[in-house]
Amino acid sequence: TCEKCGYIYNIADIKFGPNDQYRMPPLNPKVEGVCDKCGGKLVSRSDETEEIIKERLNIYRDQTEPLVKYYKEKGLLNEVDVIGPPEVMVPEILQILDNIKTE
Repeated sequence: TCEKCGYIYNIADIKFGPNDQYRMPPLNPKVEGVCDKCGGKLVSRSDETEEIIKERLNIYRDQTEPLVKYYKEKGLLNEVDVIGPPEVMVPEILQILDNIKTE
């Protein structure tokens, strides 16, 4: 995370779930330790430990997956594979929301 502008990087290639169905690919800076956006210093957050991340994934499995299943079965779920940086993904998600509003 950039300590100056708050931009978030993901340096790990995270895969979890059956057959690694959930994946968060790395979003690395072009220059290690330096923010691409503002040139600020990159630092790790205190809540980015392996233990805390595993607990978050367990909470997701226990609390969120049942909701995903419910809304998918109702036909009320739009799934988005987040495989790009925010500047790529946000417009895609906004387009999906615009499509929902016009239905």
